Amino acid sequence: PYSANTYYKQYHGRLFSSMESEKCQIMYIESSEPASTSNLDEETLPICSVCLEPMDDQLTGLLTILCQHTFHSHCLSKWGDSSCPICRYSHHPKPTEPSSSQKNTLISQLLELHDQSDNQCSVCQSTSHLWVCLICGHIGCGRYHGAHAYEHYQQTDHLYALEIDTQRVWDYAGDNYVHRLIQNAVDGKLVELPTQEQAAQSEKLEVMSIEYSYLLTSQLDSQRIYYENQMDQISSQLSELTCQTRTLLAESDKTQAENKRLEEENNQKERKVLEIKQEKKLSEEKLETWKEKFESTKKIWLAEKESTNSLLENNNLLMKDMEEKEKAIKDLNDQVRDLMFFLEAREKVQGNPELEGASVGTRQKRNKKRGKRS
Repeated sequence: PYSANTYYKQYHGRLFSSMESEKCQIMYIESSEPASTSNLDEETLPICSVCLEPMDDQLTGLLTILCQHTFHSHCLSKWGDSSCPICRYSHHPKPTEPSSSQKNTLISQLLELHDQSDNQCSVCQSTSHLWVCLICGHIGCGRYHGAHAYEHYQQTDHLYALEIDTQRVWDYAGDNYVHRLIQNAVDGKLVELPTQEQAAQSEKLEVMSIEYSYLLTSQLDSQRIYYENQMDQISSQLSELTCQTRTLLAESDKTQAENKRLEEENNQKERKVLEIKQEKKLSEEKLETWKEKFESTKKIWLAEKESTNSLLENNNLLMKDMEEKEKAIKDLNDQVRDLMFFLEAREKVQGNPELEGASVGTRQKRNKKRGKRS
């Protein structure tokens, strides 16, 4: 494949044009970004730099001058300067040449060369299929013989060559035949030499072009009015959209301020929630501690309750036992009292002879009264 190194070696330091001293300076690039292209046809026609119309060699004559810039032949014939419309390269003959040679046309000189019978290739001396360079007059054979005329083009970049047998001009840059060319006596510029049929046809084309110009002018006026109305509508719509945009911007500012305020409130609430969560965590820890204390206290209370119940049961049993013993003691006391009374009475009776034969009894009424009080 054709690499960048091969291209650099082939073109770096080479003369950019045979008519100028500038040399090509080739630079390496690191990367490239393709520009955005519209969906145009890949075979887009080049544009003439004079009339800014597409150049189609099938419809109009094209002319490529010495600096290898191509134009419409009729556009270049109307160009009022001998320099190139793009690069300003001058096509004037050298001032050292005699002024009479400027008045001779290039075609007449070539015809004189054709009349001479000793025309031959300057390299191989062939006398058939000869081509003469329109720039310097070099004669060479055709490309299907020795191709010395084409070699002369490769060495000098002279674009135009005239075939001596047919008087047709070949354009090496466009790789096709072009219209007949003559040299203008005023400025030495190559222009087209029209025929009579071409002149009549050009008059018809001129009339048609005038009619089309009028038609195009009227259509352009109507289009201008239409587009002006469209522009007015677009301007009114744009003003309305501008007002709406300003209103939306104001609402957006308010919304942003409200959103900012809500965000601040939300942040405060989130901080409060975090504090509450921390407090809740501490409370839960305290609750767990109190639960543990409660469980331990409950266990102690239950144990004490059990011991208290057992003590109460024992106390009840002891109380019952004590009551029974107190009752027994009371009975014994009564018996002792009665016994003491009996003994005392017996002693009194035995000590007093008057009381012999007396009987001793108990106080029944007093016992009844005591029973009622109790």
